Amino acid sequence: PKAPWHGLEAAHSGIPGVISDEEKKYYEYVSRFYSGAGAAVELGPWLGCSTWHLLRGLEKNPAFSSQKLVVFDDFIWRSWWMDEKVEAKDRVGPFASFRPVFERYTASFAGRMDVRQRKIANAEGNEHLSPLDWTDGPIELLLVDCGRTIHVNQSWYDRLSPHFIPNRTLVMMQDWRTFFELPARHYNQTKQFTDGLGGALELVQRRVRGGIQDA
Repeated sequence: PKAPWHGLEAAHSGIPGVISDEEKKYYEYVSRFYSGAGAAVELGPWLGCSTWHLLRGLEKNPAFSSQKLVVFDDFIWRSWWMDEKVEAKDRVGPFASFRPVFERYTASFAGRMDVRQRKIANAEGNEHLSPLDWTDGPIELLLVDCGRTIHVNQSWYDRLSPHFIPNRTLVMMQDWRTFFELPARHYNQTKQFTDGLGGALELVQRRVRGGIQDA
């Protein structure tokens, strides 16, 4: 409750999103500790709200001055949850690409991103996309908001964790706290995933509000 990020202002981006004010503050706060020892990566930006807040913090950090935030998404529209989160003007057809909508909302900071359209795990509608890959060296900061099942989490972990920096890489798992939800939902498996890693990730911070957890 007395965490230092609570004292920050929850800035308004104007970008649709499903993250809490505390998450917004936290992304801006934690970015000040980025050292440049590895890349900053986001999995699952949707329309760019979390991306905006993460970059808002990173751009104040001199260690990020020559870097870009690497952003991965399949950019496939899932109507069953996305339609209700936005106005009609932002909706695209089921399983159509929403990358143009993302690019419209993120145009003002497009130069600070390296956007890559990949499938993080196999899902309906993304069969034509190349799988997530990484050949860009160490990863220091990773924001994960791309799915809650063990299958999805294992997919990104297998590809990215070999590039983690021991005792340095911070993994922010946006959906970790969803195991608190009642009634329990079968797809909220993020904590089960981290519990199954045998201590490979160490819990360091947990927010009070929002579905996020760091390891």
